[in-house]
Amino acid sequence: MAEVQILGLFHEATPTADTIGILRQLGVPDEKITVMSGIPYRPEMLGRPRPRRRVALISLIGAGLGLLTGLFLTFGIFLLYPLEQGGQPITPIPPTLIILFETIMLGTMWAAFFGLLGENRFPVFKSQLYDPRITEGHIGVLAEVEAALADQVESILKDNGAHHLRRETSSPRRTDVRLTAFWATVAGAVVLLGAVTLLIAYDVLKIRFPTNMAEQDSTAYLQGPRRSAPAEAIPIQGPVLIDGQPASEPVPASAESVQRGKELFSITCAVCHGPAGDGNSPLSGFFTPRPVDLTSTPIQDLTDSEIYLVITQGRGGMPNMAENLGPAERWDVINYVRTLAK
Repeated sequence: MAEVQILGLFHEATPTADTIGILRQLGVPDEKITVMSGIPYRPEMLGRPRPRRRVALISLIGAGLGLLTGLFLTFGIFLLYPLEQGGQPITPIPPTLIILFETIMLGTMWAAFFGLLGENRFPVFKSQLYDPRITEGHIGVLAEVEAALADQVESILKDNGAHHLRRETSSPRRTDVRLTAFWATVAGAVVLLGAVTLLIAYDVLKIRFPTNMAEQDSTAYLQGPRRSAPAEAIPIQGPVLIDGQPASEPVPASAESVQRGKELFSITCAVCHGPAGDGNSPLSGFFTPRPVDLTSTPIQDLTDSEIYLVITQGRGGMPNMAENLGPAERWDVINYVRTLAK
């Protein structure tokens, strides 16, 4: 059934309160009576009950949800997938406090925002009468009643001093159309956002985002091509080769040198040549030809200088290890390789 909106303006609060009381006695519920004023009258001054506001409780619930979310992000995930690093606690307290503060504040703000919308019954889809004179100090009383009570309510407003009365019949159909259009728009926006997200996730729709220089031209570690140093340049530690020969004296094959060479070999050489130096490693099957057997006679018959040159310059499928091993470290590795002879 269509409702009728009747708006009347009052000059003072007393006749406004009397009118509201008479309308309530007539059977018009409080939620159908709207008081509009530019002056912040207290509800008691107009004979109306103080509204119960639940925004504070809703905000508190939002803060609790934010706290639970923060605890899950800072403790729950790392308890499910613990990663211990350097003896440090799985969840360090100082940065955790920052994350908890942020999630609590976000939960509070979002809950307060939507709670305020809910408390004020937004969005409103039906048209509502309004008079600009309300901003000039007048008090507006808007009653929404059934058509059978419209004339009686209008008489009550006039008898109590209301002026500039306006009357309008609400159209439920128009309200339903607006409500349907609103939810259709929300559903369309969600579907569109989901579709765009999927298109971006599967690289169907490619959008260039700032990457903090991650996509600039650069050369990562052990990647080429590299710009070589000028021919006349000399490394800080001195030349490595002179006329194609080692520029440094061999390191004596002491127990300390062999031990250092063994550690360096396990780090830089064993991945291809195998822990025993025999060419059998988990990666050896991926190379053609396979890594050489360092324990074999042909390799052991090479001079120390020749092995030094292979380490420095590379040969065949073996890359140069000049950036992995310093000049003295290369001699240590050579001293260890000599201990691998069959």
